[in-house]
Amino acid sequence: RKVGPKTRNHYRGSLRTFLEWCVRNDYLESESNIFPILKSEKDLNNTSIAIYSPEDFQRLLDQSSGDLRVCVALSGLTGIRAAELQRLEWSDVTEDHLEVARDKAKTRSRRLIDITPTLRRMLPHPIPNEGLIWPWSPTEFGKQMRGLFLRAGVTKKDNAFRHSFISYRLALTSDENTTSREAGNSPEMIYKNYREVVSQKEAKKWFSVC
Repeated sequence: RKVGPKTRNHYRGSLRTFLEWCVRNDYLESESNIFPILKSEKDLNNTSIAIYSPEDFQRLLDQSSGDLRVCVALSGLTGIRAAELQRLEWSDVTEDHLEVARDKAKTRSRRLIDITPTLRRMLPHPIPNEGLIWPWSPTEFGKQMRGLFLRAGVTKKDNAFRHSFISYRLALTSDENTTSREAGNSPEMIYKNYREVVSQKEAKKWFSVC
């Protein structure tokens, strides 16, 4: 039925409240793609790209270890979605690139993402031949990530690892075609939404974390 913007926003708010309760009780991942579309219509029409600073990224890496640190590094340096990351296996990783196969990608389209020198240093050596990169449950992933952000003193933002990677990668390369190939989005969308979000100087800092 047709309703006005105020009523639609009321329904969105009710759904957000319920889903936030689900997140707090580990029934839903905090990075679920449903949250962005439940913003109020005013917010949806004035959406800005939420990203982390290089300093945020470094603090998160400093406060993580083991499997979690690898996941943080992959999130920030490949832009992979959280759901995709939890489906990845070590056999998808080589010294040169990360493969997101069709059956693991949100868009059902295979893509290759370059492994930067910084990321290569953060991966185990030698790279394992088998097994999931995140060997625990999705619930545990969400719990560990929430704890990490609290320890690091960084505010968690929706899909911000992915937004950050695309923003910094585009600034570093000035090449929306390469960035779109790695991110799995169209060049037009990359150029429209991520151009000049950050400076090249900041991009170099992002890809030089340790």
